Amino acid sequence: MSIHVSLALQGLIDPALAGRELLLRHAVERYLGILDGVEIGFFVDQLDQYVAAFAAPGIREALAQFSCNSLHMVSRLGQAADDEMLIRGVALAGELYAQGVIGHASVHLDMASQATRAASLAESSLVLLFENTDSSADVGNTLEECKAALVRYPGRGIVLDYAHALEMEQAGGSGPEHYVRHLGDAVRQIHFSWPGNLYPEHLVGPDFSTRHSMLHLDPANAKDAARRLCGARPSVVTIEGVVPAGPEGEAMVRREAALIHSIFNGRSA
Repeated sequence: MSIHVSLALQGLIDPALAGRELLLRHAVERYLGILDGVEIGFFVDQLDQYVAAFAAPGIREALAQFSCNSLHMVSRLGQAADDEMLIRGVALAGELYAQGVIGHASVHLDMASQATRAASLAESSLVLLFENTDSSADVGNTLEECKAALVRYPGRGIVLDYAHALEMEQAGGSGPEHYVRHLGDAVRQIHFSWPGNLYPEHLVGPDFSTRHSMLHLDPANAKDAARRLCGARPSVVTIEGVVPAGPEGEAMVRREAALIHSIFNGRSA
């Protein structure tokens, strides 16, 4: 089975795309036919911006042309997601799922209980996945917590964030290959990036900082990712590295997609 490739829209840093509707239309215009889908990620407290964007004429139909979209909702560091907002967010995800606009939704693992309760209230068949968090989080950043969540919430799955697992490995935790080995088919999506800034200064500026870079920018790290993720068979691998503005950023997305295909689908990068 061929693995799909999507792009995390939260990584696009072009200030001209600050409007959410504009961002979604840009994704369709630039990447339909190149990628299989997009991940529409946002903080829960930004929900109303996305409700308005999804209400724009033709936007859902345009996005539905992709075969593998997802919705990704997270809380801000150190803050619990507002219950009412999350219930509304999961309800929106269920609506988009029923309309064929997205194939699943995901949240950080520290939101698993809230999101599962919200999904139950929505009475939706929405596919809901949980992502391992990074080293700055107090909850949800270990392999053991991923295992426990799969037992506690049957039928759910895991988004393996490769960069987050690398950060936790540096702190003495499990590396990405251990998630692949122990979670098996429960890993349904991979967030694909490297935890640091690999971007040329002329593209992002001298003071730019990120914990998510495209892996093709460092061939040694890309080769290591291929080794560590060997055996993983998610349905979708999502480019989560930052996308610089303009044609150079779009060319980077194409190169990152080619790398992912070479690792997971055996195509030449």
